[in-house]
Amino acid sequence: MSLPLGSMGGVSAPTDPYEYLKNNPNISVDEEGNWYAYGKKAVIWEINQPAGEKTSSPSGMRTMGGSRPFGSMSAQPMGGVAVRPMGDSQSMSNSGKVQQNNNKENNYEYVDLGLSVKWATCNMGADEPEDSGDYFAWGETVAKHDFTPKTYKWYKDGFGTLTKYCYDSEYGADGYTDNLIKLEPEDDVAHVQWGGGWRMPSQMEFEELTLNCTVEWTQLNGLNGCRFTSKVKGYEGKSIFLPCPGVKVNGQHMYDDEFGWYWTSDYYDYGVALGFNNLNPQPHSLNAERAGIFRMSKQQRDQGSYIRNAGLPIRPVIKVEGREIVVPESVASKTPMRGPSGQSMGGSMRSSGMNLQGQ
Repeated sequence: MSLPLGSMGGVSAPTDPYEYLKNNPNISVDEEGNWYAYGKKAVIWEINQPAGEKTSSPSGMRTMGGSRPFGSMSAQPMGGVAVRPMGDSQSMSNSGKVQQNNNKENNYEYVDLGLSVKWATCNMGADEPEDSGDYFAWGETVAKHDFTPKTYKWYKDGFGTLTKYCYDSEYGADGYTDNLIKLEPEDDVAHVQWGGGWRMPSQMEFEELTLNCTVEWTQLNGLNGCRFTSKVKGYEGKSIFLPCPGVKVNGQHMYDDEFGWYWTSDYYDYGVALGFNNLNPQPHSLNAERAGIFRMSKQQRDQGSYIRNAGLPIRPVIKVEGREIVVPESVASKTPMRGPSGQSMGGSMRSSGMNLQGQ
């Protein structure tokens, strides 16, 4: 339910909508520019439609303040501004988790695209598919706003002092190494916060998603992102939307609504970045303080890496029992497959029967 001007607390719509927001005791904004309405985080729209006209989307509106608009809106704007508390399109449990009607695990919705994992419909901390959600440093399990080397959990004293997930003594605190190249469950924020079978996706799983889906750069409720629509037989047409929340690092929020960079559960494997059929299992010292990410924009969908203390979003997954990595026939027929640690995967993959030539 939206709360248009003229309906909030019985107050008539003023000439200056900003003055209305400032004086309304039920509306507030915090130091970071997040708006709240009636105790709930909200999106504030400035409405350009004539008074009395109905609207079902944020078209003809622009946001005021730091929150990004999302979801559908059903209101009779009086002109000026309208307020939509976040999560109105879904019910909320007492614990704050999003309740879905079906296809859920621990109250978080997923989509089965016919792949080795089922993908969450929203980022962690988000109520809608196009919402940015929370930002996390790699291997940390609590969202935060300050992403610097000094605040990173696995640095003893800034760059070059790793205390976990270090395979090169040059970058470990006092020469520390542990050769861990994948997040352990206690450091996987999706597993820790969402429970059940939820976890962070691997580089291979992002690669599988890209190879087995039609990827379209598009907008959802005015926000940029990519829609991944399955091409796996029996699952055609099922899709997920990944927004472009950018990155937070060293006090800056960069590339918002331009780039989507997502953490994976892996260290950066240069071979995975080159594709399924070019895997190189050897860690690279150059990337010892970086972790694997999936990158997307209007022109780009590939694997990469970024410094671990940066804040990126996370899109969780659930393993489907009995399913292995789905490799399109056009890829599987080229060379034997190997996993991120170099193990042979020749007998553990299945073909989707898709031909990706011409993409």
